[in-house]
Amino acid sequence: MALVFGKEELMNKNSVCFIFESSSSTFLAEKVLKQHNMKCKLVQIPKELSKDCGVCVKISEDILVKTKRILSENNIQIKLESLC
Repeated sequence: MALVFGKEELMNKNSVCFIFESSSSTFLAEKVLKQHNMKCKLVQIPKELSKDCGVCVKISEDILVKTKRILSENNIQIKLESLC
């Protein structure tokens, strides 16, 4: 299964999920990343990562370093980062 971003696809095997402390932090992270023209998607937290219900930010692994830099510069702390 692939996540579709317009004409480009974000394949599961090349994806990273970020879980944050709260849903408001998750939504803020998505907003900040989109303001920086970073492709990201809010998805349900995979059951393998957490038993809690909620959403996480999913990105392509090839933009991992830049994404983490942007989040850090905006004082948004990642609780958990995992391939997904």
